[in-house]
Amino acid sequence: MADHTPAKAIYATVTCVTQRNPDGALRQKLIKECHVGDRLQLVRDPGHPIDPHAVRVCRTSGEQIGCLRKETTAEVGPRIDAGMRFETEIVRLSRSSRLPKRPRGVKVLIRWFPAEDQDG
Repeated sequence: MADHTPAKAIYATVTCVTQRNPDGALRQKLIKECHVGDRLQLVRDPGHPIDPHAVRVCRTSGEQIGCLRKETTAEVGPRIDAGMRFETEIVRLSRSSRLPKRPRGVKVLIRWFPAEDQDG
């Protein structure tokens, strides 16, 4: 029987939120459609040129809204590769007051659970 207790939970800031997706979609427009409590998907990006543990943050529709920071991917990426199950949800949506266009920011709660054949 699977354990439903998370092995760990962390808060993380989503980065790269002002970029365009390969299909031309503006991430800021996608984030504008998001709400606190929305579930998100973490998708590995093993071909990333800078971060070998890179992780994309996507809506359940598959649309990318950003990435996890390198400090977070070092912990999360290998666990995704190991088959751990993740639950990710938006806990805060914000706007920066430092920039004229005030991009929207996203903070998430990431919980991971042991794979069926693993502990922690």
